[in-house]
Amino acid sequence: MNTSTRIFSDPEERPASARPESIVVTDSSVYVGDPGPLWGGSKITLHTRQGRNLVMGRSAQEGAASAKAYRIKGLFDYARQVRQVAHYASMDDPYADWTLLKLEAAYKETEGWLKHTRQELEGKLTAFRGVDIHIAESVHPIKVSVQFQNPYAYLPIYLIADADQLFLTILTAAHAARISRDQKEKLMREVSAKIRAFIYAPDGWRFLGALVSRTVVSRGVDDETLHPRIRKALAEARQLMGELPQEVLDRTVRGEFAPDIRKPMVFKEDEEQ
Repeated sequence: MNTSTRIFSDPEERPASARPESIVVTDSSVYVGDPGPLWGGSKITLHTRQGRNLVMGRSAQEGAASAKAYRIKGLFDYARQVRQVAHYASMDDPYADWTLLKLEAAYKETEGWLKHTRQELEGKLTAFRGVDIHIAESVHPIKVSVQFQNPYAYLPIYLIADADQLFLTILTAAHAARISRDQKEKLMREVSAKIRAFIYAPDGWRFLGALVSRTVVSRGVDDETLHPRIRKALAEARQLMGELPQEVLDRTVRGEFAPDIRKPMVFKEDEEQ
């Protein structure tokens, strides 16, 4: 049964079959059936152009005016990629599991940096008694609806929302002569770089399928009883993604939001040996 939750930004966008119905029951012996699928809505409100760019990214065509035009990933690119990582984590890919753990650690580190930087700037804005400097906001903020099916896709939303508020604080501090123009530009670049580093974090994972299932990896690349293709894939995985920590390999440690392992991958040629 598919238990994923589809997200709509407006309850009225839901199909009629998914909207609430009133059921009158007067007898506890009457079977009323099960509730339907869950529906909800999520939006991110953005006040700055920089925040919008973090969500939307940039296509190579949009950057074509530059001699070094290249594509920049955004929130939705990250979400598609991390959905694949989470899917294979549920199929017992230990490298996918490790990637989810590293995403959680990167999220906490980035969240802490954003909070610390914002507190420092807010301290500058409140340093003078009798002077109240209010953080600027857009008169027409934009709201972006999101539809994600796994928890890890939501992590950059919170970071981008924090970053957008930090952008406002930086711009306000520069406008009120609490930081210099150079400081403003440096901080704006640093904030964007921190969020983009998180968005690109899933790039460290490579899909190698059942060739690097947890069972296979635990046997090791030196196990000569393994199929040659598996040994080659194990060596490639180690080169591309590093040496798996033992606590990840034996499932002692898994991500806080990691999916249940439903159907471990099996390399059939190895079974037939």
